Amino acid sequence: MPVVSVHPRRPEDLWLVAAVLLAPPVAAWAAQRHLGSGLGPTSLRLRASQVLDLPLPPAPLTRAGQHLRAGDVDAAAVESCAAYGLRRSEQDEVLSWWRATR
Repeated sequence: MPVVSVHPRRPEDLWLVAAVLLAPPVAAWAAQRHLGSGLGPTSLRLRASQVLDLPLPPAPLTRAGQHLRAGDVDAAAVESCAAYGLRRSEQDEVLSWWRATR
């Protein structure tokens, strides 16, 4: 199976790129559009062009990247939801779904 690799243009952006790729709002967006595209009905497989289409947040993901670098994926997920502008009730819903699916 082919693998899509994502490489930041600048090495210091590695954790920001990772924060986008694991962000619960991005996972929900991808699931709405591509669920079942992998080897099973609940899996995702994104082509390179689909990765390029992933939505970017309106706010920086600096804190989410810092949490990831420290190994705190859950805190990074919470920060990512905030960077994508989700209201508290939306955050709770997306985070619950995201935690249940990982």
